[in-house]
Amino acid sequence: MGIKTLCLACSLAALSCVTFADSKKKSNVPPKPITKWTCADFLDIEDDFQPYAVGWATAYSKSGKPEDTDFDVDGVDTITPYIVTVCAQNRKASFWAKVKDKVKQWMLM
Repeated sequence: MGIKTLCLACSLAALSCVTFADSKKKSNVPPKPITKWTCADFLDIEDDFQPYAVGWATAYSKSGKPEDTDFDVDGVDTITPYIVTVCAQNRKASFWAKVKDKVKQWMLM
């Protein structure tokens, strides 16, 4: 019983070290700002989070400062499927530019 417990404890300790080392390695890489995202970056996030990314992109300028816009949740819900479609057609395109172009069109309607 003692040897099994010792082996289990050592295995858990080793797993913890590997997990910690892996998380440290990933945290050293700064995240890419949303203004630099490609459509592939956008499509790689979970579907549930895509509307949040679209909403954030509509609310901020390229410099990362908030913009004064009347774009609302209904607008985000309206253009998110469009952004998913156009991004699927060209994964190398700029996600941020696609969002800004569609918002301009939507505001003119």
